[in-house]
Amino acid sequence: MIGYKSIAVPGTVAGLTLAMKTYGSMKLADVLAPAIRLAENGFPISKRLADEFERQRPALQRFGVSRRIFLNDGKMFQPGDTLRQPELAATLKPHRQERRRRVLLAAKPLTLLLMTCRGSAA
Repeated sequence: MIGYKSIAVPGTVAGLTLAMKTYGSMKLADVLAPAIRLAENGFPISKRLADEFERQRPALQRFGVSRRIFLNDGKMFQPGDTLRQPELAATLKPHRQERRRRVLLAAKPLTLLLMTCRGSAA
């Protein structure tokens, strides 16, 4: 299986978060921090990873996003190049601040209601 279906199923992050809260001893922010840092700052491509990208090139070329990220827009990563994934970091950051996210989600309907009332009052 390749493409978006190979990544995860809906609810994976929520399930992992629940398992961590139930059985873990670390805070979610501490668990996600290294992944976010690596995604933002990147890491050096090893020869083994560069070879794997080359081997998987036909499958990765089928999708624009995987082509851009893992095949470096067709320029192919070389050992020592840096792989950065800012979109992944942006995806993980809200999960790091779960409490803040819940507050924002709860506040969103209220904000929309206030915006609607202001608009109709004007």
